[in-house]
Amino acid sequence: MAGGETPALVCCKTMAAMIANPKVMERAVQELDDVIGEGDLQDRHLNDLKYLDCCIQEGLRRYAPATVVGRSTKNDVELCGITVPKGTSLHVNIHAVQMDPKIWPNPTKFDPTRFEVADGEDLDHHPYGLISFGAGTRVCPGKRIYKKLAKTILGAILKRYKAQA
Repeated sequence: MAGGETPALVCCKTMAAMIANPKVMERAVQELDDVIGEGDLQDRHLNDLKYLDCCIQEGLRRYAPATVVGRSTKNDVELCGITVPKGTSLHVNIHAVQMDPKIWPNPTKFDPTRFEVADGEDLDHHPYGLISFGAGTRVCPGKRIYKKLAKTILGAILKRYKAQA
């Protein structure tokens, strides 16, 4: 169920944010036209849709499909100077992390350019600032297919988008 519902949910919310930001929408549609030209979106086009990927990343940051993840400590552990005893249940609010202004300047703004990188560069945000799929060894195994599916859904819809005058 999560493999179909969550990409659709993020695509809907991302699309709504793009519609509210005409320059973002225009750039995404232009990229699709440049990469695909006439015809339909194909699997071979997906890797070249860099800005659309940024839009989806920003959609995941703003509208994480899961809002809380839970873990239990196997051993005593120190977090931020506080000792957390073995067996303690911890819950991380994904939305709060991904909206933290210390990590994401102007966090309420839908800004796909946060995820743009030049060749050979890394993103300049905290490695755990985007945890829609978890992190580390517990990262969601469906992350790659999720992103591919979301890009296909959103790209296919946008390929048929026509701006209203």
